[in-house]
Amino acid sequence: MLARYSRYKSQSSFLLVLAFFFLFPKPAISADECFVKYSKTNICDFAKKVQREMAPSLPMQISSNLVIRNIVSVGPLVQVSAILKYDEIFMNKSLKDQGVKRSLVDAKMRQMTKNAVCSNDGMSAFLGLGGKIAYNYNFNDGKEYLRLELDFDSCR
Repeated sequence: MLARYSRYKSQSSFLLVLAFFFLFPKPAISADECFVKYSKTNICDFAKKVQREMAPSLPMQISSNLVIRNIVSVGPLVQVSAILKYDEIFMNKSLKDQGVKRSLVDAKMRQMTKNAVCSNDGMSAFLGLGGKIAYNYNFNDGKEYLRLELDFDSCR
């Protein structure tokens, strides 16, 4: 009986792992994406380094209403996910009560993100080599607020 259970458990584990690989395939990264033109610099390795260095300090409280939750590197792209501590209904109501346009707040959030990334020497160098960084801001209910992808040209 125990042998049958062990075999069933190992088969189900195998099927679970197999399903994971088919449902969540790893994106294909070409070698061209990782190497800088006219150089042997591997920006995918740099993206992994950024992830490894930042991950232990997460979650990171940025302000009273904003927390960086995780960071992932995929090829030459570093993806940062942040969550606001309120939902969209609360945000829109608060802005309306204060007489502030949502588009103005969105523009300020984009500018704040751009300033934080572009003024950082390490990140600026990473972008200069061809790397990219994407910020995904979500409300506390999981709904997307803003997605911003920055590259070298964005910081000019």
